[in-house]
Amino acid sequence: MQTGARANAAATQRTLPSHTNLPPGDPAVNASRKRIASSLCSLFLLAGTVSAQDDTIPVAEIKRDTPVDFEKEILPVLTKNCLACHNAQTAEGSLVLETPQTIAKGGDSGEAVVAGNSAESLLMQAATHEIMIMPPEDNKVGAANFTSEQLGLLKRWIDEGAQGEVTGRAAIEWQSLPPGMNPIYAVAVSPDGQYAACSRANQIFVYHLASGKLLTRLTDPALLDSGLYEKQGVAHLDLVQSLTFSPDGSLLASGGFRQVKLWRRPTDVQQAKLADDGGAVRALAVSPDGKWAAVGEVDGAIKLWNLAERKVAHTLAGHSGAVTAIGFLPDSSKLISGGEDKTLRVWNVADGQAGAQVETPAPVTAAIVLGDAGQVASGHADHKVRLWTLPADGAGEWTAGAEIAGHAGPVTALAASPGAAGQLVSASADGTVRQWNLADQKQIREIQHGAPVTALAMRPDGKQIASAGEDNLIKLWNAADGQPWASPDKQPIAEMKGDFRAQFQVASLERELAAVTGRVADHKQALADAEAKIIETAGKVTATQTAKDEAAKALKEKQDAVKAPTDAKAAADKALADAKAAAKTAADMAAEAKSAADKDAENADLAKASEDAKKMSAAAAANVTELEKKAQEADAALKKAQQEVTAADAAQTAAVQAAAAAVAGVKKAVNAIPPAEQTLKESETLLASVQADVEAAKAAAAAAEKPVRTLTYSADGSQLASGGDNQLVRTWISDTGAPVDVFAGHEAPVTAAAFGPDGTLVSGAGDVVLWNAAPSWTLERTIGSADDPNTLVDRVTALAFSHDGKLLATGGGEPSRSGELKIFDVADGSLVRSLPEAHSDTVFGLEFSPDGKYLASSAADRFVKVFELADGSLERSFEGHTHHVLDVSWKGDGKVLASAGADNVIKVWDFVTGDQRRTSQAFGKEVTSLEFIGATPKLVASSGDKTVRLVNTDDGKLERTYSGSQDFMYSTGLSADGRLAVSGGQDSTLFVWLVEGGQLLKSFAAPQGEQPASEQTAGN
Repeated sequence: MQTGARANAAATQRTLPSHTNLPPGDPAVNASRKRIASSLCSLFLLAGTVSAQDDTIPVAEIKRDTPVDFEKEILPVLTKNCLACHNAQTAEGSLVLETPQTIAKGGDSGEAVVAGNSAESLLMQAATHEIMIMPPEDNKVGAANFTSEQLGLLKRWIDEGAQGEVTGRAAIEWQSLPPGMNPIYAVAVSPDGQYAACSRANQIFVYHLASGKLLTRLTDPALLDSGLYEKQGVAHLDLVQSLTFSPDGSLLASGGFRQVKLWRRPTDVQQAKLADDGGAVRALAVSPDGKWAAVGEVDGAIKLWNLAERKVAHTLAGHSGAVTAIGFLPDSSKLISGGEDKTLRVWNVADGQAGAQVETPAPVTAAIVLGDAGQVASGHADHKVRLWTLPADGAGEWTAGAEIAGHAGPVTALAASPGAAGQLVSASADGTVRQWNLADQKQIREIQHGAPVTALAMRPDGKQIASAGEDNLIKLWNAADGQPWASPDKQPIAEMKGDFRAQFQVASLERELAAVTGRVADHKQALADAEAKIIETAGKVTATQTAKDEAAKALKEKQDAVKAPTDAKAAADKALADAKAAAKTAADMAAEAKSAADKDAENADLAKASEDAKKMSAAAAANVTELEKKAQEADAALKKAQQEVTAADAAQTAAVQAAAAAVAGVKKAVNAIPPAEQTLKESETLLASVQADVEAAKAAAAAAEKPVRTLTYSADGSQLASGGDNQLVRTWISDTGAPVDVFAGHEAPVTAAAFGPDGTLVSGAGDVVLWNAAPSWTLERTIGSADDPNTLVDRVTALAFSHDGKLLATGGGEPSRSGELKIFDVADGSLVRSLPEAHSDTVFGLEFSPDGKYLASSAADRFVKVFELADGSLERSFEGHTHHVLDVSWKGDGKVLASAGADNVIKVWDFVTGDQRRTSQAFGKEVTSLEFIGATPKLVASSGDKTVRLVNTDDGKLERTYSGSQDFMYSTGLSADGRLAVSGGQDSTLFVWLVEGGQLLKSFAAPQGEQPASEQTAGN
């Protein structure tokens, strides 16, 4: 496997013990899409302190003339022993040891190295075990202590200044993962809930959920051809970082180091078409040894096919009417047949020769072989069942046994089972299924199907009966009591009818219809709001124009009004000036009079003149004081008038601006109408299209609900196959009634079907087809190459299909250097768009918006971003997480997003306004993944605190914790209808729950007894 750092020498051996897409829950395991922010100090406590005397590793003295090359000599050692916990994605204690630059930054405990001084460098002290044991002794990724020589190189590199570059140009030499490296880092569930996939190391396991079976481990043939691997089951060179199913469930995309792989599950796979001559098939059987298929046709011929050679070995002629029943004897040596010509016949398989025959009282409608004793039961148009004994050698006479009467209509089918020895089951057009005791030919019970019964089968273990009727329904019954079958998982059995693929399409389109209907309502409201805005802003224009006119009038009035106080102020100033001049004159005269009186004190006239002058001066001074007061009052009045003019002028300016803004608002409101109308028109057009699609899908689903003509169980009883007038062959899980698959290809009603002992499925209509009932997922396309950083620069940590399945978005990037986001064409793998600067660090989460217009991403740079698909422009950026954002999901209405953070919280964002709505803090560790349940406010989220939970984003409250998980959980996924949740984590177990109710339906542990391929042959 390959690490996050790059080697620069071809001779450098590389081991990839970590994967950079997960939160680090365990100090020894690097996880897939999330990370743990434990402090380095805590890690040291886990590792334990040691004494220098006891366990310190000696440091060899390295003598050389050339400087130590970090990329060639130091990085490979760090890669093998340190980067599992100290890479840019995991960053235990915030310490990254990938480059000299990240090492220089240090971590939570301070500087990792002191350039030029190895003795004071924490990295050196940890590696030598001077103060702690690093790497920890109990680590799970195969990290080992540094050797003395490696420590000598590390010491010399630090003492030389701890410099260097990581260019990443070296060829990668791949090696196997260490044993035990098998946590589930990525999960996905097909939209229809049929399949779940999970990654374990570089493997991908695909499960069929209804049957609870492991279907396959996906294999890339190129990896086998490379010689790195010898056994099947290896999907990627590197740890599988991401998984997602296409909307139709036919493709599974997986992401690893610099590669995305598309795996396809083919449908309607025909192994062979055994006959296509247009002859209608009425009966069909596969021999117990799996070598032969016998086909009875409407013209009375029976064709015996050699299945290995895919050719007719014998054509058996004898019936003069349609062959209605065929069955092999247990040893496959003989074949019995019955027909509308009222005869029962026996045939020798080896040479096709006819044996004994018997004419019956009425046309034969059904016939089966009962056990090993040579007994045959036949059903007839005269409402009776007849028992027969075959001649020992097949050439003698048929011996007639008892006749069983009871049905009120023609017998349409018979069934028996080794698990119910001594019993016979019959079905009739009278709408009943009846169980008979063969020993006394008495009826055990009667089961009312509810419509004329057209097909019947009994499971090999004898515990279950399946019937089908003109009501288009298949019904399962408990053979022990005749009651409807109860599923072992206690879930109700859905109606078994029609084509479940068509039914899924209807459900999918109805969900889309609800979403589009909601968007149409939003767009109608937006248009109504835009129209209301015009009215509102038009009113503002009128009001502001009136206000502007009134302000102009008021300004003029104030300007006119300021003249009077101005004149008054001028008059007051003049009067004051005159008074001051008169007062000065009076004061001067008083002074002169006083002086004269003082010089001639005895002169009464001078004294009186002085006193008169003094009085005149005082009066003049008093007049000045009075006029000063009046001047002040005039000045105040003028200032007030001027202030009023200033205020009126400001009011007019504001009124002019308000009027201009109102006019601009009207223009803006008017201009908003056409795009709002166009958006509404487009959404209404889409709504009409989706409505038409829904109606067409409903019509197709209804058309597929037609009578079933044949039922047959697989040899192990796990599956039931049906065929009928809808020209389809369908398979079902017998225990639960859950659909498994649909096979289309016949061009006439399917009248007969049979399983071979090896699971081979054969069906007959106007032709006979041998189906591949378990087609393999095969690699269809690989995007990128492990040796090519140009297509995909590093690990692909996130994947998302567009809702139409035509585009595939990939997220990744070089840790701490770039966040890469690219969009590829699924049809040919070509690059559609690249957003190289989408994020500044690794992208962890991707999801297309419900309307398909946007792509949301989350990354290690702590941002959630939304890009417009049309041009790649950034539409929204949401900031608020304090650690890596590990996943993002859209609510079905397209208005809300939720993000999962390594800061242990879920944040809910309003896409319309760009605001943060809520933070949910219900988790004890990183929230590693999440997904909304359609358009509901609920989502399912996984966390490093060992839980998977149901959270209501409306109030942020925890509604349910799903049981079973016991370790760090890395990834979760939902079926399209929100019914099933799958999740996986550190303990390598895939869990499947019912979302509502929380019932644990299944858990799939890692297969035991066989090492994963990555641990068997990688690097050998």
